[in-house]
Amino acid sequence: MLDGELVEHGPTGVIFTKPNDARTEQYVTGKFG
Repeated sequence: MLDGELVEHGPTGVIFTKPNDARTEQYVTGKFG
């Protein structure tokens, strides 16, 4: 979630290895938040 908006959902492995949203990738790699 980002500002109350669901950004992305799916299997954990996919979220961490091949996210669909650039904001998700930035978050899980420590470049955001």
